[in-house]
Amino acid sequence: MHERRCQLCGLRIRYRFRVVFVAGVPEGDGRGFVIEPPLHRSCAAYAIQVCPHLITGHRGGDLYVAEVQEYHVLEQRVRPQSRGLSVDLSRRVFTPGNTDAHVFGALDNLVAVPQGPWTSATDWLRQAQVAV
Repeated sequence: MHERRCQLCGLRIRYRFRVVFVAGVPEGDGRGFVIEPPLHRSCAAYAIQVCPHLITGHRGGDLYVAEVQEYHVLEQRVRPQSRGLSVDLSRRVFTPGNTDAHVFGALDNLVAVPQGPWTSATDWLRQAQVAV
């Protein structure tokens, strides 16, 4: 995410181009946190149309897209809520370099926050007119 690499093809997305984030309902419903890295516009259009996880997985049918120039990268940290064998974890998001982050817990994921609006994947594909 820090290097603006496309999660599908692995190539860098140049700063003069917008990046695309694809999210399911929990991520794209207004909070705007995304765990997956950005995509090139053509890679996003391809993935939305052919990726089995996006088509029929737990996100199937409820996809949202944010096509943006800028995004912030944060660190999601976790720690157990108790000393027992419980798998319940407490999660918090920190800016990179925050000194409280290491005290709170282990790094779980990098989280992107796209700086722009979300639209349904169906509407985005129609507007993007990217041939696959």
